[in-house]
Amino acid sequence: MMDVIDSVSDDLMAELTDTLSDTADVVRRSAFRTAEKLKTPEVILLLIGLAHSDDSEVAASVINSLGKLKADRAVETLISVMETPGEKEVVIAACRAMGQIADPLFVVPLEDILKPKRRRLFQKKIETAVRDAAIYDIFQIKDSRVALLLSSLADDPDYRVREVLKNLY
Repeated sequence: MMDVIDSVSDDLMAELTDTLSDTADVVRRSAFRTAEKLKTPEVILLLIGLAHSDDSEVAASVINSLGKLKADRAVETLISVMETPGEKEVVIAACRAMGQIADPLFVVPLEDILKPKRRRLFQKKIETAVRDAAIYDIFQIKDSRVALLLSSLADDPDYRVREVLKNLY
């Protein structure tokens, strides 16, 4: 496959950049599979650069790939995605990627989702699906703060959050 790409194009990264943002879903999925197979530092930097895409489908796919690659270079990018939450799919993808990478730096952003501070009237409530993803993913992180946080959620007002906790233990 790489020989074919090499014979067609001199600049693999330019081609990959174009296909990762292609409007055709089949082309885009193929490009992500190729990027995940390559696993080069250049590809990871390219994915990190696309993580804040305005297209939420592209951003979620990029973040999913970073998680699959366990790209520890993406820690700061994933934290920044969580600090400026957008579409639910993007935030869930970021939670999952954090669980796959499992860096202790992710405990605080995931805690912010699980134990939101008092909300003002104009702030959006965090959806249960996002909180559920955060629970599963923070569970993957080996850090002393995780057990304390999860135990504090045992009396969460949302029964679905409590159910997810029961399934983990």
